[in-house]
Amino acid sequence: MPMDFSYYYDFSGELSVKEWAKTLLPGGKSLWEGVLVLPEEKGRESSRWVALWPSHIVLSEINGKNVGDVSRSLYIGNRYGRSAFPVTLVPGENLIRVLFTPPPWREEDGEFTFEMGFVPDFDAGNETPSCRKTLERTDPYCVRKGAWKEDLSGTPGAGRKMTPGRFGFAKGDGLLDYGISSFGLVDKMYLCGHPKHPMPYRWGYCVLPGEEKTHFSPEEMEKYGDEIRVNQLSASWRSQKVLLKYSLGSPGLYVFSEEKDVKLSLLEFAGSPQYVMTSDAVTDLKSFSPSSMKENFLLLFGSREFPEVPILVLLEKKPEKLLLTWKGNRISSIAFAGCRRMITATPFGLEVLDPAAPADTEFLKEASRRARFWSRALLAFPKECTDFFHIDEKEQKCRITQKFTYEILTDEWGTLPLRLAPYPPAAVLSGRGEFDPNAADLGFPTKYGPFLAVEGDSSSYTIPLMPDEIRFPLAEEKGKASEILKEGLKEFFDFQEHFPDNFRSYAYIGSSLERWGFAAMLPYFPPEKYRKLLAEKAGKSLEGACDPESTYTCLLTEHSYLWRMEEHPHKTILDYYYGPRMLRKEMKNFYCRREPFTGVKYVICYLNVGWVRQNRFLTDREISESPVPYYENDWGLGVSFYTLYTCALASGDFGPVRKHWDALKKMYEYLDLYHDWACMSAGYSERGTVWCEGANYGAYTAFPRLAKIAGDEEAYKYGRYLAAKELALRMAVYRSSQNYFCKCYKVPPFGITKAFREEEGPFLQFQGVPKELDRNRLRPGQLHTYITEGAFPELLRHYRKLLPEEHRKIMELYLDQMLDPERERNGYFWGRQLTPTMILLDLADDPSYPAEKLLENFSRAEKMDSLIRQCRDIGTFSTFHPEKLYPAMIFALLEARRHPVLLEHWEDMQIGEAFWQEEKKRARIRYVLTGGAPLLVCRLKNGAKVRKSSLAGEEKDGKILFRPKEKQGIIEIEF
Repeated sequence: MPMDFSYYYDFSGELSVKEWAKTLLPGGKSLWEGVLVLPEEKGRESSRWVALWPSHIVLSEINGKNVGDVSRSLYIGNRYGRSAFPVTLVPGENLIRVLFTPPPWREEDGEFTFEMGFVPDFDAGNETPSCRKTLERTDPYCVRKGAWKEDLSGTPGAGRKMTPGRFGFAKGDGLLDYGISSFGLVDKMYLCGHPKHPMPYRWGYCVLPGEEKTHFSPEEMEKYGDEIRVNQLSASWRSQKVLLKYSLGSPGLYVFSEEKDVKLSLLEFAGSPQYVMTSDAVTDLKSFSPSSMKENFLLLFGSREFPEVPILVLLEKKPEKLLLTWKGNRISSIAFAGCRRMITATPFGLEVLDPAAPADTEFLKEASRRARFWSRALLAFPKECTDFFHIDEKEQKCRITQKFTYEILTDEWGTLPLRLAPYPPAAVLSGRGEFDPNAADLGFPTKYGPFLAVEGDSSSYTIPLMPDEIRFPLAEEKGKASEILKEGLKEFFDFQEHFPDNFRSYAYIGSSLERWGFAAMLPYFPPEKYRKLLAEKAGKSLEGACDPESTYTCLLTEHSYLWRMEEHPHKTILDYYYGPRMLRKEMKNFYCRREPFTGVKYVICYLNVGWVRQNRFLTDREISESPVPYYENDWGLGVSFYTLYTCALASGDFGPVRKHWDALKKMYEYLDLYHDWACMSAGYSERGTVWCEGANYGAYTAFPRLAKIAGDEEAYKYGRYLAAKELALRMAVYRSSQNYFCKCYKVPPFGITKAFREEEGPFLQFQGVPKELDRNRLRPGQLHTYITEGAFPELLRHYRKLLPEEHRKIMELYLDQMLDPERERNGYFWGRQLTPTMILLDLADDPSYPAEKLLENFSRAEKMDSLIRQCRDIGTFSTFHPEKLYPAMIFALLEARRHPVLLEHWEDMQIGEAFWQEEKKRARIRYVLTGGAPLLVCRLKNGAKVRKSSLAGEEKDGKILFRPKEKQGIIEIEF
């Protein structure tokens, strides 16, 4: 999943050694020496600088000084974190000597290079004037008990059992408004993507009380004997006699120290706050005495540079004293003597503020309100949450009640804890949620949307159901869609004959299904010969894909090789896959997995193609037990379930699905086990990290329908519930940068957000303000992330239905961008064919969009070579489809505007032809039965009335259902 990296710091402006002299020493160590030139204008005397290098390179000495532990670094590199070490430089030439052991992955010839940059250390700063200001008492935020009565009679959902959610496998922990990229380090990486923060470091601080080691990797966790407990809402991480607790239901970080005074350090990276606010006064830090504390909190503020991020500290009792450490006039650390517990939070959340001063009365008033509110709310730690849901098919809504459990903390002031039952932020940002009328906005913008809550331990909300229909337009008698689809059909089937059904270009079942499953989106449009061939191929592929005991040969595709080719002719692909460079691996359909922190076991159906190629010698057992979290799992699920469904339609046989339903359902459990409370969906990897991948959408639309076909009502309802949450997340991501992030960052609206990202690394931004925006303040080509190689028409249709005004505007702006004649010069690369094709599909399906305008845009796209040709992705053989499939789909949807009916579903029958006769105002559907319980579902459009039909049908909820008895026949429906 590619992400944006909008650094506003100029890495090229750093000082660096231009040329190193390298000496190999005994023991495999290397000594590097070079001259660093400090220009005269940088100063006339010696000055303090910081040497920076990639944190994955371990240095022993710099200029003869032992580097020691440099893990507490908040410096960034260009897509990596950097270690830091202070050095003293003089104007002119400075000799730099670096001793280290090159990493084992250096080049075989011994050549190894790394970059070391030098930046000025923090300046001393001006002395803060003494300050003592009495505050007027303010009322905290008011949160009332819910008006909606809790309803726990529904079906138990997320949280009903132990699941890892985002906290699985590798402990990459991004929370509501901050990240813990290493044990004990709190940071806000996204600020590096703000235009007013051109710094070589990320905003943050450290909460470790002594010299404890910050660390992140599973190997380091094992080394320090870490104890980790997680569930889908919260986590606890104990290491070296320090315990950290945090929850997605709270902005607080809970720090417990067994032996030492709790402490905040590295505050120079947090703006070196100058003032402390208590319940009744503001004081400069040097003058402050903790004996004056009348309530349990301190609020640190007064940043020396942009941005202002006030830090709230809740203590269990009055500290005996504050132990302050300074760098010049900058505060670096504060230890709270005699205290073993603290809670830290940044009560303004994602909101970006300019530096504040005691004279800013409006800021003080608002800060005091927030501090006094959270001083109670943070004492009730939300540790677990269970959903109970009701599906309302008539209203097309899902009603969810959440039940929270808490750990209650006390303090010497006797502060009364306030239980909050918050709502998932993404549900609020979606714009389509319905919430308790007493729900209060807590004034705390999170990474995923506004933070709303009611008082108490439960809250309820309603979100739209995801429409689960997958529509199939009728062919039009003598229509253009059928005519243009014929082009390239023979070449497509001839090409695919070269690849047996047990050959796959990706390691997942969808790889064998997708070459037929996407062609099956127009299953009865091809001429009879190719329709029958498609049905045969789809049916055979379905059998092998569903069988949990089936194996296959994975042809280990090199993405980097195929990516370089603009065109993928059939012969080139054949030569590649049957050439000498092609590697192969025998694999199974499914692998069992176990999440290490919770012990949860499940089945996985997808392995990233690059990972498999790099780890091709692993055994089946090693693949199952690998401690490395796998990624893009939702991608594989989306394409797999969608094409399971479309291949079954094309073949007319859901038998393999019914037979192996238990195995297929286990494959779907991934989306439940890794479900995230805040983002309302499973992440794209076993460690969360990204929500969400465009291709996963097909799983949410197809799974409920497959469950119903298999007769599994429980799975059907659960699938509808998870799909409703996924849809809410999608709408939140879709709306976020234009309606939300721009307000938090105080910049003009921009579009559109690629995804929500957990900031689990020291360089992975969640959300920045992009540097590259077009004239409409749109990211170039970003719409592709919503679609990716799934290319499911339902996704954009659902946006159009639920967010009509916003969606139409975005579609037209992105179509303008993609069809801009200057596009190639501007480097709009990825998705340059897929994105405009999908937009045109959506506009063709929208009856309010003028047909002549659609045809004009289609013509422009065709001339610019901006339509999907013979494959949706890089040229793996599995992504090839009939050459004119997507243009035919566009015209099929355009023609279908005139039709009062379309096909929505059929089972135990094969559709031979289904077309609309305009002169007779009649739909004509020819079928052959393939099973004992045939069903054909047709959707009536815009209240269309059936005048008569050749077979009696049951009209229900805008649909007409047929259950033919004859082995084969024709159904005619007249309007």
